[in-house]
Amino acid sequence: MLPGVSDIWLALLIGAALAPTDAALGAGMMVNRAVPARIRRLINVESGLNDGIATPVVLVAIAGAATAEHAASTGPGAAVAELALGLLIGAGVGGGGGWLVKVARGRGWAAEGFAGAAVLGLAFCCYATSVALGGNGFIAAFTGGLAFAAAAGQAAKLVPFVEETGTMLSLLVWLMFGVVAVVPALTDLTWQTVLYAVLSLAVIRMLPVAVALARARLGRPAVLFIGWFGPRGLASVVFALLALEDLGEAAARPAITVIAFTVLLSIVAHGLSAGPLASRYGPRLTPPPSTAGPVRLAEIPARPLIRRSPAAGRPAEEGNR
Repeated sequence: MLPGVSDIWLALLIGAALAPTDAALGAGMMVNRAVPARIRRLINVESGLNDGIATPVVLVAIAGAATAEHAASTGPGAAVAELALGLLIGAGVGGGGGWLVKVARGRGWAAEGFAGAAVLGLAFCCYATSVALGGNGFIAAFTGGLAFAAAAGQAAKLVPFVEETGTMLSLLVWLMFGVVAVVPALTDLTWQTVLYAVLSLAVIRMLPVAVALARARLGRPAVLFIGWFGPRGLASVVFALLALEDLGEAAARPAITVIAFTVLLSIVAHGLSAGPLASRYGPRLTPPPSTAGPVRLAEIPARPLIRRSPAAGRPAEEGNR
């Protein structure tokens, strides 16, 4: 379907890179209280987890494409080994660091305002250690975050500092994306690329969401709402930049064109529709009532609503009905 995508590895790279979502691009919907909290939380959790889940697939696809193009000496087998090593390093560094932060805060060795810097340092430590030992840095950082949260417990509640730092770094990634990928994507644009971008944001996204939520009893409007609000953003941009670095411009350009244009289209479409759709359809997204049937009166435990007054010998109202 796509010109220039001649092997299965580039097709896999495009599909996996465009699978993760970015809830930040639908901020107008995420902060709108007209949308039920359960729906907003579902979209937010998906956005936070699926980039780490898609990363192994993207890296194996890049390694396979590199082998097919003879652009690198590593193949899918070596990529899987890198993923496994990154997984182990991330679990060790993140878990150990989380335990140290927990102990330090519990004994008063670390002020609360400085604990966030330790978390940021752990993220860089996971990445740098994994890369230095031949593992995958992204998987190490992602796994390290999960291990840190499990080991640190309440000491891991450092969201404001981490979010502010992450926002600053994400702006730098968006700047690199605009400099490196946007102009080539628009230059090589074809009708097939436009068609695939539309399908990626619509059918290719909505159909799996509908299947995944088939037994969730959220109702058809909620399923369609969740299916639409799957904007492509930072994770797809990072994957595109990784492919450009590992494969080179000539080999990666067909995939970069599709990914970049899909992200651009998502920014416009989801950015413009977030506020209006949330305000108009948010109140309709309440899940339907349970179909379990009425409760029999015999199942309700009885308790007296009145008691006898020992002094007057007549009923007196219960204090708390």
